[in-house]
This record gives sequence, C-alpha cells and structure tokens, in this order.
Amino acid sequence: MGYRLTTKREILSIDSGLGTGLGRFGPLHDYCRKLHFHVTSTADLDFALKFLEASDPFAAVLVDGNVLTPEESDKLINTVRSISEHTPICWQRSSSGIGKSYLPNLPDRSLEFEGNATSDLQILDQAIKRCFFPRIIAYAMEFSTRLSLKQTYRIDITQQESYLRCDHKPLAEVSSMISFFGDETVGSVVVSASRTVLLDTYRQILPGSNANASNPEEMLVGDMCNAIMGRFKGFMEQNGTHIQITWPMTATGYPTGLAFGSGRLAMVQKLFEFDDLYVELYLDEFNMSKLKRNVTMRKVNTGDLKFF
Repeated sequence: MGYRLTTKREILSIDSGLGTGLGRFGPLHDYCRKLHFHVTSTADLDFALKFLEASDPFAAVLVDGNVLTPEESDKLINTVRSISEHTPICWQRSSSGIGKSYLPNLPDRSLEFEGNATSDLQILDQAIKRCFFPRIIAYAMEFSTRLSLKQTYRIDITQQESYLRCDHKPLAEVSSMISFFGDETVGSVVVSASRTVLLDTYRQILPGSNANASNPEEMLVGDMCNAIMGRFKGFMEQNGTHIQITWPMTATGYPTGLAFGSGRLAMVQKLFEFDDLYVELYLDEFNMSKLKRNVTMRKVNTGDLKFF
C-alpha cells in the first residue's frame, strides 16, 4: 500500500482560542495555515473525539492541557492511538492547579511543547515533517546532500537547518529540479543557489577555467542537483525502492524561476547562514513497505563476535 502524502492536510487543535488566532496556540495555527493546512479548533472534547473517529488520520493533534482534565486527557490520547498510532500529538501542559502535575503518556515525548513560541514552532514543524517525510527518507536526503557537496564540490556545509515550506517561488536566483518516480514513490529534488555561491564554487573546482563561459551557474546548479539525486537514488535502490529520474531542468531569475512547488509541501535544507544554497525534497507518494533496510552482518576477526 502506498504511503500517500496528500490525503489529509488537516490539524486538529484542542484549545481555548477556538481558531481565532488568540490563546496559546494562535501562532501555531497561523503557521499551519501558511503551510496550507486546514486547522479545526475546538474546546469540546466530545466533538473532538467524534471528529477523530469520523475522519482520516490528521497530520497532527495539538492539545492545550488547560482545557482538559487528566481523565479527559487520557481518553483523548487513547482514542488518537487507537485510530492511528502514527498521528503525532503535540501537548502543552496545563498551567493550573491539578492539571499542572499531570504527565500525559505521549507516544513521543519530544513533541511536548515547552511554552516558548520559537521552540514550539520548531516542535510542530518536526511533527508535520515526520508525518509527510518518513524519517529514513529525510535522513537519506540530508546525508546525500552533505556527502555530494563535500566530496564533489568541496563545499563545507556551515549549517544544515531544516524546515518546511509551501510556496512555488524559488528560494534563490538559480534553480534546478529533478523528478523521480517508481515503486509507488513520486517526488522531486530541487537545488537553488545564488550566483555568488555558484561562481565561487565553479572557480574552486575548475580554477583554470573561463568563468565567463555560457551559463556556468545553470550548468553547475544542474550538476549539483544531479549529484545529490544520484546518491539519493542509490540509497533508495540499495534499500529496495527502484526509482527512475528525469533530466535536470534549470532556470535563472526570480521572475522566471521554476514554479515547481505550487501547493506542495517541501522539506527545505538551508545550507549557508549568510548566503543562498538550498536543497528541497518534495515527496508526493511513498510506499513504506517497499523500503527494507539493507543491513549486512559482517564477521570480523574477533572470535565469534558479530557486528552489523
């Protein structure tokens, strides 16, 4: 069965703001809508439980502990788990009396909100990312990016910040895209960079070349995209998912950039702090059952001990 990633872009929020943008979850609701998610907000537990049972799995469930008793909290968590064990639950503990000492039995404790606007947005971002980009795929893309840029282009990554976006505008002036498909897996990889980054890299890897050659920036960004996609493809095939890839499609200039992501959710890697170099992964469909980790047991010369 395909792990389909476009079926339920909806967030269920149990809070006191009732979707008005007020309350403790107001900024979180705004962020979800920016990613083109629909947010259903309620303080009525009975409504929330019926909505959960009648709907496909949500991308995430947000809970403000101030609106539930400990007994209601347990009931909600058990209901979410019984419907879909993979639905992330992001919880903000109660700030009042009895509820303050209640410790929810969350499936993933790392998704408990800290009460800080910046960190709570990052936690929500991680929850949605895990839902739409399976962890093994996200790691494979991050590893493929770092290794390809380091070995082939001698680019030292100064940071590897990861976040989500939903926008068709290119992130930098020069962009290249490669699509992939096969084994019920469909998606795209996009590399975007500034002219400065691309020309500096061009001169570094080809110091004796003519930097005034026709479109060196487009040539290089397309080659970068192809190199990253090649490593990512190798990982997928090594682990049981056989995919085909297209030729790189490149474009220069913000007004004429590639409109490749309209309405689609992208996992973005920002690779430089003070300049533009981005790698995006769009994953429209993925068959989890096709991917089987290729772990080989190797026997080494240490008696009868065996290591993976």
